[in-house]
Amino acid sequence: MPKIIIFSLTVVMTSFLFCPKSCLRGQDSDESNLAAFTSEQLEFFENKVRPLLIDKCYSCHGPESKPLEGGLNLSSRKGLLSGGDTGPAIVVGAPDESLLIDVVNYGDVYEMPPDTKMSAEEIGILTKWVKDGAAWPETGESEEVVRESFDLQSRKDSHWVWKPIQKRKVPTVENID
Repeated sequence: MPKIIIFSLTVVMTSFLFCPKSCLRGQDSDESNLAAFTSEQLEFFENKVRPLLIDKCYSCHGPESKPLEGGLNLSSRKGLLSGGDTGPAIVVGAPDESLLIDVVNYGDVYEMPPDTKMSAEEIGILTKWVKDGAAWPETGESEEVVRESFDLQSRKDSHWVWKPIQKRKVPTVENID
């Protein structure tokens, strides 16, 4: 019995070692924290960040995007925090851990926007915004992030790679000469 307890404690302690800082401190998704933003932070967002998101990101990740690429909606703070198919887009206060900052720097996995890389100034704006808490004005309405469900069985039924291999009859050649 003591070996099981020791093993369990070892597993728990090891998980804390490999857990990113964001999972230890939790994401800032509580809507009550919105009031904590200063007028300067909100002004920075409205004058610098929102226009950048609209210009560079909304065509694929905005409220009118059909389909919503990667399941990621960048038109609300809640959408950024809950993220898309690959997880949260931002880790509040930690730009080095934020997928959004990685992708605009043409990082390890994705390169966004795909056509041309943002300027260093634009990347700096987003980095500063995430580092300073990702301020977003309160909208007064409940912003629900809606994602399309992924139906694996439907995908398997429709895609050729999942079809069983079939033996085909070899066609006969008519003009051998």
